[in-house]
Amino acid sequence: DIDIDNQVTSSSVARTYLQNRGCFEGVANLGGICREFHRQFVVGGRVMTRENKKVHVKADIQDYDATSLYPSAMARMPGFLKGTPKVLSKEQLNIEFLEKQDGYFVHCRITKVGIRRAFPLMSNFNEKGTRMFDNDVEEVYVDKTGLEDLIEFQKCEVEILDGTYFDEGRNNKIKEVMQELFELRKKAKAAGNPIQEVYKLVANSGYGFTLMKAPEYDMRLKNRDVADEFISRNYGSIHSIVEVGTNKTLIKLHKSVQDHYVPIHCGVEVLSMSKRIM
Repeated sequence: DIDIDNQVTSSSVARTYLQNRGCFEGVANLGGICREFHRQFVVGGRVMTRENKKVHVKADIQDYDATSLYPSAMARMPGFLKGTPKVLSKEQLNIEFLEKQDGYFVHCRITKVGIRRAFPLMSNFNEKGTRMFDNDVEEVYVDKTGLEDLIEFQKCEVEILDGTYFDEGRNNKIKEVMQELFELRKKAKAAGNPIQEVYKLVANSGYGFTLMKAPEYDMRLKNRDVADEFISRNYGSIHSIVEVGTNKTLIKLHKSVQDHYVPIHCGVEVLSMSKRIM
């Protein structure tokens, strides 16, 4: 029931489909300072060689790749967190409290790394702005999955400095929908139907929009007869004006970051679960 004329990308198809299926019911969209705080927890996959060293390989290389990694992460996680984030108070900055919550996002100081890994779980940015996965990271921003993995796989001890938590349950509809899409693609692929590529894109794009950065500009195309009134009402935020054809005006506006709302915490958890799978 999606009108393809209203969809620009496979990502927008995925977003509309998951929303229509109820995957985001009860899930809050975050904006402003709250959204920017949770943006610090967005960490993509580990793109590195062992210990970040250059390697000259003279043998055959086996490529170990996870099948449908992001859909698998969404199917494996317990669902998307419902409700709004609460700020951790001083007396709540401990593992005992956090273990009782549905989810959390915490800024930690690492006080001990019990096991050093060739492919570490923690990361920070170097002087060039490149994210580096390193055993000698002093502070990290991690969600529930990320902190559990630090403790289990690297025997880390941490001091929790601040963060947020969620205690209103989870919407687990995403698990069912991702399993359906996976089976749908599998059946189409076996039949040699090229639509399987579309199912693959939609499944992989299911979480992408949750991590969207605030757009800097907004574009409006107006008929010439109403453009002047629109310009006079919005003159304070106009970046540029371009006449298009004989009867159109393209108006580029500065867009306030305060108007941008996304369930960014959902995307953070998908990325964390995908790293756990790898």
